[in-house]
Formats: sequence, structure tokens, C-alpha cells
Amino acid sequence: MDNVPHKWVQMMKESIKSIAPEYCSFRMLKDYVRNYYPSVCVYAAEPERQLAGIEGVCLPTNPFR
Repeated sequence: MDNVPHKWVQMMKESIKSIAPEYCSFRMLKDYVRNYYPSVCVYAAEPERQLAGIEGVCLPTNPFR
């Protein structure tokens, strides 16, 4: 016996086939830019932004138009 869980491997292959078209690196990049980077940017720049009197988000709300 080769100790490979063949049923599990087959199940994983089928799962990947069924969801792979929904995911790509471009989608991941869009998700990060839209959901994570704006808040990180605002947080990181806040002291300098306060000194400069700048308000608002430092990234466009939708950079992928």
C-alpha cells in the first residue's frame, strides 16, 4: 500500500476544478486594494496627514475602473 489517501486526493482535485475559475491573482489583487490597503494606508500615514492637515482616504475608492 502506498499510504496515499486516494479518495481524499480525488475529492480535492474535484474541488479545485470546480472553484479555480472563480479565483485568480488579479482578483486577489483587487480584493487587497479594495478591502485592506486603504485602511492600512490611512493608519500608517495618519501622523503625517494630521501634521499636513490632510483628510480623507489616501487611495482611490476604486482603482480598477
